[in-house]
Amino acid sequence: TEPAAGDPVEDGGTVGLTLSQGKERYPVPAVTGVPRTDAVDLLREAQLGVGDVRRDYHPTVAEGSVISASIDAETRVKPETRVDLLVSRGPRPIPIDDYTGQPTTEAAAALETAGFTVRTRSVFDDSVEKGLVVSQTPDSGSGFREQVVRLVVSEGPQLVPVPSVRGAGVVDAREELVAAGFTVREVETDLYTGFGFVVQQSPNGGTRAPAGSEVVIYLV
Repeated sequence: TEPAAGDPVEDGGTVGLTLSQGKERYPVPAVTGVPRTDAVDLLREAQLGVGDVRRDYHPTVAEGSVISASIDAETRVKPETRVDLLVSRGPRPIPIDDYTGQPTTEAAAALETAGFTVRTRSVFDDSVEKGLVVSQTPDSGSGFREQVVRLVVSEGPQLVPVPSVRGAGVVDAREELVAAGFTVREVETDLYTGFGFVVQQSPNGGTRAPAGSEVVIYLV
């Protein structure tokens, strides 16, 4: 008071009072997006305490950083007030299923629905039907949203032109077909006379067939 307690005051005089605002208040620091250890240091420097620390998955906040605090930044609170923190465990992992041998359209749709980004590459393959997945990377374990999963897609066997060898001798016909990448089987027709000329072939010359497949030549 003014005057102080015990001092005389004239009748009708004025006495000044100073009112307490209670304990000093401190602003809560901004800790969202800050690594947990740094957030704890910031709170302690602000004369505040750390309350419960929980963890949860978050698609964008890095693992170990603060997603949110129980009290908004810049709120003024009493010293030693405890602030709870929610800390990121990083993105939620997504199981990766293997679609090798499955239709590419179905595999890509399933992977994209799960949250992955799909990249495809086509190759010729003698054993996997056209349009099916030859291989997948990665093909097991778990990944994260927007992670790239690569699919190798079969174009089926590579088709190459079949040379026309009708009218050629058997030796020349065989050499030409083998050089083009085919195997050759010789069949003697009922009209075979021993001369060994090609009278017919299957598949016909000018068509396309898988590399390494068989061409049958019929001899007279």
